Amino acid sequence: MAKKLKVIRFGGMYGTKKKKKTAAMIILSAVICVTIVTSAVLYAFYGDSLWKLLPAKDISSTPSHSEITSDSENSDNTSSQPTDDNETDNSSAIPELSYSSDAEGAFADETQKVYVFDKVAYEVFYGDNTGADAYADTINNLTVKLKKLLGDETKFYDLVIPTRSEFTLPDQQKIKAGTYSQRININRIAEKLSDDITCVNVIDTLMQHRDEYTYFNTDSVWTSLGAYYGYEHLMQSMGLEPVALDELKKGVNRVEGDYIGLTGSSTSANSALYSQIQSNADTVEYYDIPVNYTVKIIDNDGSATVADLYYPSPTSTYAYAVFLFGGESPVMTISADNPTESGRNLLVIKDSSANPFVPYLTCNFNKVTVIDYRYFDGTLENLLKDEKTDDVLFLNGIMDANTAIRNSSMSALLN
Repeated sequence: MAKKLKVIRFGGMYGTKKKKKTAAMIILSAVICVTIVTSAVLYAFYGDSLWKLLPAKDISSTPSHSEITSDSENSDNTSSQPTDDNETDNSSAIPELSYSSDAEGAFADETQKVYVFDKVAYEVFYGDNTGADAYADTINNLTVKLKKLLGDETKFYDLVIPTRSEFTLPDQQKIKAGTYSQRININRIAEKLSDDITCVNVIDTLMQHRDEYTYFNTDSVWTSLGAYYGYEHLMQSMGLEPVALDELKKGVNRVEGDYIGLTGSSTSANSALYSQIQSNADTVEYYDIPVNYTVKIIDNDGSATVADLYYPSPTSTYAYAVFLFGGESPVMTISADNPTESGRNLLVIKDSSANPFVPYLTCNFNKVTVIDYRYFDGTLENLLKDEKTDDVLFLNGIMDANTAIRNSSMSALLN
């Protein structure tokens, strides 16, 4: 919103009409020059975050969902690098959501990192083009080095996992919370990725299932069901057949008790908000994988321990740790006892958001090697020198993808 300019009258403005006109033209030119210079300086400092400096819009005039996303949807496929062939415009298939009539949004604390609305704790996304570009540069550089290590025939994929706020937080509340568009951020990453990397964008796929239990109420990460839809989309992009969801559901398991995740826990200082979250606590479900497999955890000292895809008896407090046997291993290898149809080996470079996703990959690859760069202290040259790797998947949550320290940790994998 532009400020109302205060008119300052100078001496000489009250002379002849010609003098008045000349003076007015001089002042107008000066104002234009100052505006251009000021805008350039502000953009240099704030870039695409410049709009955050403006006053919040009046909620009563909030645009519809289609108006908010139309520009980003129309800008898809602007990049020359391989993109997800299965990404289509499915806006007509977006399910309608209902909310409590008395629901009001509020930040969990003064840090404004978590926003609570209708008993759901959302992690606010503040990523911008700077973060997207840094992540794309990191993935591009790793791909160049990995191609030299693994060979030119290796295929590379990048899947950035969005958070729940993109799908179920109403537009008016997005404006109040100041959360940025994750669709635009992921599209920016896709635009900046090299031609060797296929960007798998699951935004539209997850949007079609946003009325299902695809994300936790008290955490920013997706559930087993949400991860399955992402896995299904990736397999289609790779030309592989995903295992059927009905087949997986035959072995559904649950961690008993009420799970409060990281975003929900951050509301504990506010008793009123925490009471809302407790009344909407999560259940952690996970599916048995219909394949015979062997899992090993490899520590940084090279020692190996036999494990499983799931931790056997997690408590409700640490229910998310059920995935990948706690999910904090530097390296995990998953080998199928019987060769799968694809006959391919996959390397996954991931953060914790990927934990519910990885088990499904066992159904489609002979061997899956999982690197958690947050804990891995070695180098990929030593780990992979005797390995045959057909595909590489970068699988990261959008928050980590836009965080400098996480990109630095990934970069160190091949230093």
